[in-house]
Amino acid sequence: MNHLLCGLAANPALPPELVDRLLAFALKEAGTEPERDFADELLHDLAGRTDLRRDQVRALAAYEEGTAVSLAYRGTLTAADVDPASTPYAAVALIDEGRGHPEWSRLLAAHPDSRVRWKLASCPGLPPDVVDLLAADPDVEVVEEVALWTASPVTARLALHPDPEVRFAAASNPATPLEAVLALAEDPGLTLNWALSERTDLPQTLYARHAADPLPGVRAAYARNPGIGQELIRVLAADPENQVRRICATRWRPIPMRPWSGLSHRTRACPRSCCAPWSRGTGCRSSPRWPPTRTRPVRCWST
Repeated sequence: MNHLLCGLAANPALPPELVDRLLAFALKEAGTEPERDFADELLHDLAGRTDLRRDQVRALAAYEEGTAVSLAYRGTLTAADVDPASTPYAAVALIDEGRGHPEWSRLLAAHPDSRVRWKLASCPGLPPDVVDLLAADPDVEVVEEVALWTASPVTARLALHPDPEVRFAAASNPATPLEAVLALAEDPGLTLNWALSERTDLPQTLYARHAADPLPGVRAAYARNPGIGQELIRVLAADPENQVRRICATRWRPIPMRPWSGLSHRTRACPRSCCAPWSRGTGCRSSPRWPPTRTRPVRCWST
């Protein structure tokens, strides 16, 4: 019966009055400890519906903040349904989706729970003063999250942070200026082979150094990087790991040739009358190389 009710809860053709009945039943069962798991599953299925009324959305959001967060990411919960003081995670979810009130980020950046600040730090589009506040947070994990996700120029400053985890996060952020990344690449306290594998603006010498990593996953990541040149692709094409060689095989480029450079005398029409028209294009019978021989095409790596 439980699975049947959950199936009904997810059925888009369920009439609104039955949705009300299922919601009331699930909220009632949620108060009974032995049936809590079933109630959670039923409420989860109800929260996934796209035809919920505002009162139903608010009832689901009030049940548990995790449900409210899920509703926010699904686009069902709006800023009018959320109080950032009582449901800060739902408010952060709306900020993360770009649908929260602008003043919420300033309120939540000073929230006493560092986990709320940590989640807020990864949200895009935060005001500059909020980013600066979070970048100076007393919890280093919050600062690390800022360094990893922000598109703000503050990444250049965080690349000089005394904590190596923060510097590592700044190096992993594609928004960090190249000059700061190049300085971090010489940091003896950091191993950045994996962190820099997706950047496309590094010098080829730095790519070559990091692509020599003993881990095949790191070498494969550099083989995928569109910023590496053909010389490094040729090196990685001889890698002992099949995965790395397979990636390189999808990226080789043949050397461009002039229109006649790849054609021998055997494939050109003979201008003399010694060859019948039907023989033109297969070689001249007066040539010392007649009859023509079959040759195998050669593929070359470009430079």
